[in-house]
Amino acid sequence: MFIQLTTAGLALLQSGPFVLTGAKFGSAYDYVPDPAQTDINGAQVYYSVPGPAFPVNGNVVRYSVLMDRSVGDFDFGEIGFFAGATLVAVAVNSSLIHKGKTVTGVDGNMIRVDAFLSMVGTTYEMWLNLGDTDNKYVVASADLVDYLPPVHDTEANAFIVGSVADDMLAFFAYSDRSGIWAFDQYKYSTVIGHRYNVVAASAMQVTIAGADLAAQLDPEGPGARILQFTTGACYSICRNIQQALEDEVNDQCVLIFNTPLAVVPAVGDEFLVYNRDPLSTTTINIPIANRNDPGIVRIGDGLEVEPDGLIYVNRETIPNGLVYSIIGKDTDGNPVSLQGDVVLHIRDIVGGVASVNGQVPDANGNVTISTSYTLPVASPTVLGGVRISPGSGLTIDPGTGQLSIEASGQEGVKTINGRSPDGAGNAQILGLIDPQDITTATDFNTVRWPGIYNVEQGAIAGSSNLPVLHVPTERATLEVAPLDAADPESAIMQRWTQANATAWRFISGTTYGAWFNPALGSQIIATTTRLGSVKVGAGLNIAIDGTLSSKVLTVGGVSPDGTGNIEVDASTINAIPYPEKGAQGGVATLDAAPDPDSHDPVDEFVYGRIPYDQLALRALAYKADWDASTNSAVYTDDFGTVHTLELLDNGRFNDTYDEGGGTPSTVELPGLGSVFYTGVPGSTTLDGVSNWAVGDLVIGLTGKWIKVSSVSAVPVQELQFGISIPNEVTPSSVLFFQVVADTLTTDNTKGHRASARIAPTTEVVFEIQVDGVQVGTVTFDNSTTGVVDFPVPVSMSPSSEILILSPADVSTLYGLAIYLTFDIGV
Repeated sequence: MFIQLTTAGLALLQSGPFVLTGAKFGSAYDYVPDPAQTDINGAQVYYSVPGPAFPVNGNVVRYSVLMDRSVGDFDFGEIGFFAGATLVAVAVNSSLIHKGKTVTGVDGNMIRVDAFLSMVGTTYEMWLNLGDTDNKYVVASADLVDYLPPVHDTEANAFIVGSVADDMLAFFAYSDRSGIWAFDQYKYSTVIGHRYNVVAASAMQVTIAGADLAAQLDPEGPGARILQFTTGACYSICRNIQQALEDEVNDQCVLIFNTPLAVVPAVGDEFLVYNRDPLSTTTINIPIANRNDPGIVRIGDGLEVEPDGLIYVNRETIPNGLVYSIIGKDTDGNPVSLQGDVVLHIRDIVGGVASVNGQVPDANGNVTISTSYTLPVASPTVLGGVRISPGSGLTIDPGTGQLSIEASGQEGVKTINGRSPDGAGNAQILGLIDPQDITTATDFNTVRWPGIYNVEQGAIAGSSNLPVLHVPTERATLEVAPLDAADPESAIMQRWTQANATAWRFISGTTYGAWFNPALGSQIIATTTRLGSVKVGAGLNIAIDGTLSSKVLTVGGVSPDGTGNIEVDASTINAIPYPEKGAQGGVATLDAAPDPDSHDPVDEFVYGRIPYDQLALRALAYKADWDASTNSAVYTDDFGTVHTLELLDNGRFNDTYDEGGGTPSTVELPGLGSVFYTGVPGSTTLDGVSNWAVGDLVIGLTGKWIKVSSVSAVPVQELQFGISIPNEVTPSSVLFFQVVADTLTTDNTKGHRASARIAPTTEVVFEIQVDGVQVGTVTFDNSTTGVVDFPVPVSMSPSSEILILSPADVSTLYGLAIYLTFDIGV
């Protein structure tokens, strides 16, 4: 029977082997189980409860169902195994199985069903051992030899085992319930009874010593080799060998299985290997013979086969016949067929050496020369002896016989171009020898060997490092002359000559000088596409050494001075003069962070803004709606980044944002100038205020949040305002603030501040008036920091005006900024 784990069964196995609570026998058969099944396909014909799970070993458990002779009669072809109400496995047979019970005159049969569950890592597998234990005509079967139980743990002592390959026949595995399994279609693969020792193992393979064993144990196909353990925890367990791999580095052989082992063998365990009988297959699959193993062969040229299988050599079919003997004869003079190594002597060769200088060979074929031997005289067609003529420049070494040329004196070179060598064998050559032709594009920096070169017209196009005034439509001559006779390649001169152009340059080592082109009667005029001669026009200067430079006439209407330099100011180039930046009537500046390149989020938020001392009043900007119950406000900036704000005491807030990196960032920033609209009421406490209604405004001033109530009866609690006069202060009265509350009192602890960019030269006192009455002063005394003095609280009524009165002597006070903080109460 074929058994299949269901999807639900696999899910239960994640927490260990399941407990079977029922086995349902059904009437359906001959179908492929579906892992998605939740019940058997046929009608139930019998129901039983399997015995408890029996641990065969650490990785395999067995579930058993025994039906004795009292059970029956019914036919079944499927079994569903249940864990509670969950179908965990389905077993299906190809035909119906009959279960009969014993009645009067008829013996029933006994059937035992063993279901094995293997759990190796995350690999789960089940197989069945079903045997009709008392029917002599029915033999238990196993789909693969891999599924055979251990010999000591089986009810049936004989199994019909299915083959891995379709073209192989099934075979018998049998035992007397002791020892190991025997197979009727397999024999030992090497020597009878040879056992292999495990040197390493895993669930899917074992390793043995000897890399050369891979060629012997590698199966020719599926099912060709079977392995059976003979010692250890896996005793009598069998596996089909899928592949044998050679490990030359470690001199080992690795045997790979089809199915995993539940228990990994230990090092030192032994096993046998069986080879399948080549005739136990539906097709002929006999291995081909080699030098080590017998097998089948094909008959080639020169061989014949007798009807009884005898292979012999047919000499008549071999081209030119077969050698019988080499100069071998018996006592009757008949040829003798020599075997083994044949030693051939010259005396055995008929027609060998006849004589040498009249001497004939002896019995051993040796010739002894007792007289001198004279070689024939050499000729253009005959090898022979030669003699050296005196003065020829040739010598022969008497010890080695080597022939060489002696170049000293006049015995070497005779003449070169008609000039004979001097007493030392040197020949003086005058003039250029062997001009070379340059016919293809060339880099003339590489032409350094002394001589004369004919440059073809076609080679000029595409060449590099040519003279500037070369004529591309004419042939040229290039002369390369050395400047140092001792080292002709270190310093050379190149001279270029054409009918309408000539130039030369000097080269020293790897340094190439510029080409010098002397004046010609007809100059080549330069164009936008051709190098040539030019004249210096307006706006250009040429120095005595030929350096060409531009000559600027004017810049913004300003002419150069005597040195050719032009100085311009801001008005010349329509720029803003520096004194106008940050001055009255000028333009505002932007402040800079201490380190402009730091890219600190705090610096980027605080700096790069118009300084407050250049603003007439503090600038306020709406940020977002604020939820006073959760203390949060959300807005999206111009770059699409979402910011979540949490307001803090002291006029500050936390800004949390994510620029795409996956991890949000939070920075603490000042809330100065930020305005929030209360969209959701709440009781969040900010700088002492905890009652917020819809429509209230939260305004950030220096170091404090203030509330502007949407209800007129509730006044603001604190306001902070400043006045900035960017540059020189003129005597005037400046409106500072118009009171809108019932009363206003001042408190020196609120951090009043006054500052200037440049300190006055004498003491300067500003009066602070409320409705024309002086209530305080701001004094600068040779310092850029002024002292704000409010000696007593000041009460004001609605529509009261605060004035800052500047004196007449403040012409030297630049960048004035005065900031006051007020508490306002009803």
